[in-house]
Amino acid sequence: MQSKDLENHIEFLLSAALQKCGNIYDAEDLTQETLLAALSYMARGKAIQDVKAWLLVVMGRKFNDMLRKRYKQPIVSIGDGFDIVDENGKPTGETVERKTAHSEGIRHRTAHVWIVRKSDEGAEVLLQKRAMNKDSFPGRYDTSSAGHIQAGDEPEESAIRELHEELGIKASVDDLQFVDTFVIQYEKEFYGKMFKDSEIAFVYVYTKPVNIDELTLQKEELDGVEWFNLEYVYEECRKHNQKFCAPVGGLEIVRRFVRGTGL
Repeated sequence: MQSKDLENHIEFLLSAALQKCGNIYDAEDLTQETLLAALSYMARGKAIQDVKAWLLVVMGRKFNDMLRKRYKQPIVSIGDGFDIVDENGKPTGETVERKTAHSEGIRHRTAHVWIVRKSDEGAEVLLQKRAMNKDSFPGRYDTSSAGHIQAGDEPEESAIRELHEELGIKASVDDLQFVDTFVIQYEKEFYGKMFKDSEIAFVYVYTKPVNIDELTLQKEELDGVEWFNLEYVYEECRKHNQKFCAPVGGLEIVRRFVRGTGL
């Protein structure tokens, strides 16, 4: 990619920056800082595959720098913690370690990707079977791909990363359709320890063809995958069937998407 090609992504970057900053002044500064950092990286001759996803990562790092300067406090490094968010899912500028977030029920964000396909019996959804070593709901069928959004990251880039890490699917920004958000709030004991979850979940739908025999599964996270009829899973989760732990709120959003698109 040539430096002049970045001009084609300015509008995309400004929109993403507005979501992070909440005002046009900071968004313009963040967009400029992102472009400067991107140009510096490109000057070293580094290859870039998914430009939009890469630019979002660069912007996330620059947004961290902005928060650090503004609030004059250390930001938990990527992989160590989450952004604390308000009821709308917007970062407050504070971060929390994963363990603390789940022991105290501090609100943070997750990205959920639902893989959906059309069949003769109606829409089907691909569910992953959680590994037995998971700290919550081991061995139960859950969202196609989901994960916590690390401090400084955005929902979209997290969704793309989780799809690749858990299932080996190399998706681009254009492959995902953002649908809505929903709240996850519960307290439950696992392995003798109380687990308090407070999330704002960002829901994406992936409808490109998926052959489960060709997936590369992340064995540390899941034991397998299986296609299920969407309406069956929804009803069983409403009845608290212990085979599943897929969130009803997420399934309701996917059902609305399917009805709206005629999938």
